[in-house]
Amino acid sequence: MRPVKRSGATPILLAAAAFTITACSREGHAIYVDAGCVECHGADLRGTPSSGPTLKGTRKNWNEQTLLLYFRNPDSVATTIPRLSELREIYGEGMPPLKMADPIAREKLARYVLR
Repeated sequence: MRPVKRSGATPILLAAAAFTITACSREGHAIYVDAGCVECHGADLRGTPSSGPTLKGTRKNWNEQTLLLYFRNPDSVATTIPRLSELREIYGEGMPPLKMADPIAREKLARYVLR
């Protein structure tokens, strides 16, 4: 029997990657809470019946760049996407612009929502 060749990833590297993903998720969640996203989208991103839609599965319709554009100016994006217009009708209003000065924090938030 021949020995199985490994992909080259060592357990230490795999553990470091898992730690980095978890740390990024925690940091993204903290930004999500601090930005007030939980008020409409819930602490678990599943949305709330009267305030905002689920963010689960966001990756199906968004990428990081379009989500960052939406964060800065939701109205400019919402008017071009019928699905967002429908959500505005359901929830009564659209998402307010994200008032977050730090572009790195916005990127981390986008990655957290897209995970």
